[in-house]
Amino acid sequence: MFRRSRIGRTVLAAYLLMASVPLPAQKAEVAMPAPPHWLPQHPQQARAAYERARTAEQRGDWAQAFAQYAEAWRLLPSEPDYLHGRERARFALLQQHLDRADRLALARDFRQARVELLAALALDPTEPLARERLQQLPPESNDRPRPPARTQSATVEAAAGTRSFYYSGDVRGAYEEVGRTFGVTVSFDSDLPAQTIRFRAENVDFATALRLLGQQTKTWWIALDRRLIHILPDTPQKRQEFAPRVERRLFLPNLITPESATEAVRVVSDIVGITQVQADNRTHALILRGQPEAVALAEALLQDLEQAQGELMLEVHVLELSRSALRRLGITPPSSSQLITLRPEDIAEAQQSLEGLLRVLQRLFGQSAVSGLTPEQLAQLIGSGQLGTLALIPSLILFGGGRSLFLATLPQAAAEFSENFNVLRRSRRLLLRAQDGQPATFFLGERFPVTIGRLTPTVVDPNLLPLLGPQLQAPFPAFQFEDLGLRVRTTPRMHGNGEVTLQLEIEIRSLSGAELNGIPVISNRTVQQTVRLRQDESSVIAGIIQHEERLGIAGWPGLARVPGAGALTSTRETETRDEELLLVITPRALRLAPRAGRSLYAGREAEMGTPARSQ
Repeated sequence: MFRRSRIGRTVLAAYLLMASVPLPAQKAEVAMPAPPHWLPQHPQQARAAYERARTAEQRGDWAQAFAQYAEAWRLLPSEPDYLHGRERARFALLQQHLDRADRLALARDFRQARVELLAALALDPTEPLARERLQQLPPESNDRPRPPARTQSATVEAAAGTRSFYYSGDVRGAYEEVGRTFGVTVSFDSDLPAQTIRFRAENVDFATALRLLGQQTKTWWIALDRRLIHILPDTPQKRQEFAPRVERRLFLPNLITPESATEAVRVVSDIVGITQVQADNRTHALILRGQPEAVALAEALLQDLEQAQGELMLEVHVLELSRSALRRLGITPPSSSQLITLRPEDIAEAQQSLEGLLRVLQRLFGQSAVSGLTPEQLAQLIGSGQLGTLALIPSLILFGGGRSLFLATLPQAAAEFSENFNVLRRSRRLLLRAQDGQPATFFLGERFPVTIGRLTPTVVDPNLLPLLGPQLQAPFPAFQFEDLGLRVRTTPRMHGNGEVTLQLEIEIRSLSGAELNGIPVISNRTVQQTVRLRQDESSVIAGIIQHEERLGIAGWPGLARVPGAGALTSTRETETRDEELLLVITPRALRLAPRAGRSLYAGREAEMGTPARSQ
């Protein structure tokens, strides 16, 4: 099939070459039709365009040659050489596109081969070979992926400078007028509808002229070559079929969390409109696939957003002050006395022997430290002075007589004059480095086990008890660990005017010393607030002050509170306790994030084009 097509193209080329050779006058049987009288006639400009076309043809630039031959024939339609040159350049340019399509198809680059065949059909919609090759290509979904450089649209090299346009007519003629003015060839899609427009634009360059014309006529364009553009109707079907696609992998090292990567995907989807976005959390990259203009805009937007976040150092001081004063003043009077009856039988038993005396003393005064000692041991201790009589007999008052004697313990009084004063100062300083907008946590302390229950195993069958032993009855405690110490949680937000907003939660937990059912009670002090501070300035953000007073009176009822007499019959205990806790924070900036804003041109949603480069 490829050999037959090459033979057909060779015959057609020979035919066109023979048509371009001047024949003798007597053999000329067919004359060119006379051009209409209303077509313009510019011989000098046509001759200059013809010379430029011959020069481009000699160096092999068939796109430029085709454009200049067409320009020469438009300026002077009565000259057949100009028409023959245009058709010869059209055929050569068509041949180039077909050859490129063959090479790309052999390399299995079917997508670019399809572009070349469409360019050939734009030059000659009736070309059977291009249509046949286009039908033989596999579906577009089987095209192999290509590097990003090959998916980029071609750049149009238009003439430099600005031009003014005052056109009224068909839309195809408007595009041809713009292309002729800037030296670019224009081809049209077969589905482009005909419409009459009035195009007015002053002092515009090539890209601006195409953009204004596309907005007015609801069309768009793609570049097929450096000198050839293709005009299509602006419909979703055409955009899906002809709009180029690129795939780009953007490495964003500052996207350290999955949440930040998800936010970047949302920004690209909502603002730029790219729906094919995938985040790679392992390599901190985003994979974008879409139109080149949209991908370039997304890349510029992400580069602005993906800036290093600001960092600061939080210097936290926890200052604790505890003062306690205890004063005890007064006389503690006796509050109790014991009356003992001494019977004649007790006296007789005590007089018989030392053992009897000890039995009587124990019966009267109870057990003592010398209970259980033998009389010989007691005599030895008393004789050596190691044991006094007060250890055996307390201070007593004997009264009575006759048949009964009575013993009464001598009441004792105590005077107490004491005063205690304690001061405790404790300071904690911690440094916490945090990132702008990211939470940070610092904990200093220990994990204390707290028993919350006991599990005791139970065996129903008593025959198993001897086998399992006593360990079966040992209870198993169930406990959990509680953090005791200082915990600081903060989320900073840095501002451009040298201030910092802090969302703070400071918690101090410790054992209070009390218990409830064997479970220790934990005291907790928590501060939660949002403050705005200046950098490098210390500020007291929270404070706790506790004042406690206790007064205790011990003495005789009724007399302890009587002025004067109360000082002799009671003891007063006064205790004062003051505790203060201050939290001082100093934020120090380590790195400021760049905050310079700039604008990015996003274009119109319905606008699609290829960048033009003036020469």
